[in-house]
Amino acid sequence: DDEEQVRSRRVLIDLLAESDRQQEGIDLLRRVAERSQDWRHWADLGGFVLSREGSDRYAVEALEKAISLGAQNPAVFMTYARALQLSGEP
Repeated sequence: DDEEQVRSRRVLIDLLAESDRQQEGIDLLRRVAERSQDWRHWADLGGFVLSREGSDRYAVEALEKAISLGAQNPAVFMTYARALQLSGEP
């Protein structure tokens, strides 16, 4: 995936969420992440799930996968820390 595809997918996911179709967005992000070894896809999934669904445990798992795939963006680690706090993890 190039950066343009990542941005386009993020816009689509936001539009789905605004149309009360956020589960479709989550499903799309999950399918993309599961077919890829790109940490950005897992980070997008984790961040979206945390912000839209409040599913902190699932967000933690997705963000852990992003980090294990080499994420070095500080925003990923900040989102991961927030998800850990919300989930009650130490």
